[in-house]
Parts: sequence; C-alpha cells; structure tokens
Amino acid sequence: MSIHPNAPFRPSKSTIADPQDLLMFLLTSEPRPRRRDAEREVIKRFPWWNPWKPGWRPAGFSSENDSERENDGARRASYQARHEEILRQRQHRQRCQREEEARASQSRRGSDERGEGAENLFERGDKAINQWTAKASNSSYDEFLVEDHHTADDAVALLFGALGRMKDERDAAISLISVLIEERSRARAHNAAQHRVTELSNPLYRKVGLHGHCPNHVLAAARKSFRVILHPDKYPAHMREEAERRFKETEAIFDEIRRLRGS
Repeated sequence: MSIHPNAPFRPSKSTIADPQDLLMFLLTSEPRPRRRDAEREVIKRFPWWNPWKPGWRPAGFSSENDSERENDGARRASYQARHEEILRQRQHRQRCQREEEARASQSRRGSDERGEGAENLFERGDKAINQWTAKASNSSYDEFLVEDHHTADDAVALLFGALGRMKDERDAAISLISVLIEERSRARAHNAAQHRVTELSNPLYRKVGLHGHCPNHVLAAARKSFRVILHPDKYPAHMREEAERRFKETEAIFDEIRRLRGS
C-alpha cells in the first residue's frame, strides 16, 4: 500500500517529544484509553512528568513546543512594544493637537478682547433679550381655548398645539440662557484682561522688582527681605538718615500694593 504524498501527516508515539502532546495523542487515538491509563503511558516515556503539573519541565529538557512558546513570547513582546510605541505616538499627537487648539482659542479670545470694548460687550446678549421679549409679548394662547362646540378630538388637537407652542418657547428660553452664559464668560474674561493690564501698567510693582501677577506669599517674602536689607540699624550713623528714608518709601509702596489687592 502506498501513501499519497499530500496526505496529512499524523505523528506516532515515538516521534512525539513533549509529554503533554503525547497525552493528547493517546486520548484522541482509537481505541480511546482511559485518562489514567494514558497518563501511565506518558510516565513510562517521561518518568519526570507530573500529571498534576503539566507545565513543569526539568532544567535540561527542551522540545519543539518550548522553542515555539519562546518564539511566541518574543513575538508577543515585539507586538506589545510596537503597540506601546504607537500608543505613545498617538497620545503625543493628541496632546500637541490639544495644545494647538488651546493656543488658537486663546489667540481668538485675545483678539476678541482687543477688538471689543466695554461699550459693546453685552451687545449680543441685549439683542437676544430684546428678540425673546418681543416674541414672548406677541405670543398668545387664545387660539387654543376649548369651547363648547369643540369635540373631544378637537380638544386633543388644541392641547397638542398648545404643548408644541410651549416647547418652542422653552427652546427659545434655553437658547437665551446659553447666550447669556456665554456673555457672562466673555465679560469675566474682559474684566480679567483689564485687571491684568492694570496690574502690569502699575509702576509700584516695578519699583520693588516684582511682577503684577506675583502671588501674595511672594509679595510678603519680598517685603520681609526689603525690611531686613533697608533697616536703618544696619547702617552707620552718617548713612542712617538715607536708609530710613528708603525704608519708609518701600514700606509705603508695599502698603499701597496691599491696598490695591484688597488684602
């Protein structure tokens, strides 16, 4: 009997080099033995094999499955590293995109603040309020009144019409509230920009070497340092008068800054 060259290869017991593969081969062969008998056959071939620890291998044992597992582990590690690299690149692109959008939004906000003055700051909100007030004053529900000659179907139709009118008015009110909230945000941004300009243009901060946006603890530390450096007791008698004048002048500057900050 000849074997066709394209026939599937089926290994024999003698060619299997892994105990787990040998166990599966015996369990699927015909006639099928009991698992206990198959395990005994495997132990005869591999005395070190433990059916309760199928993954355990002695130190010097290696099979084709072990090398395949090592190759699979290397491939998985390579795929994982590539996946992490792609994820880092994607996060970097998203972070750059968010930063670019934030810079563009800040630039647009700054141009809006520079182009709009306080006199037309609430122009859009006032226009929306006037339109909503005019529409609300012209709105009437007289056409939805149920009279004696109306049937039940007519009453239901009038009720649904009134509900539709109420829904439209509710949507208009929500739109007006959204416009007012946006106007409030623009007003706050405008006031903050004006406050920053006021602080930056105030020469008091420059006299003591500070920036207008410095926090209060930096202001307190700078005042303490000026007190230590300019205290008249640290200078000789012939320089004490000038040191006292500079000390009082610096104290007056810090008092004025605290007054402007409201602290």
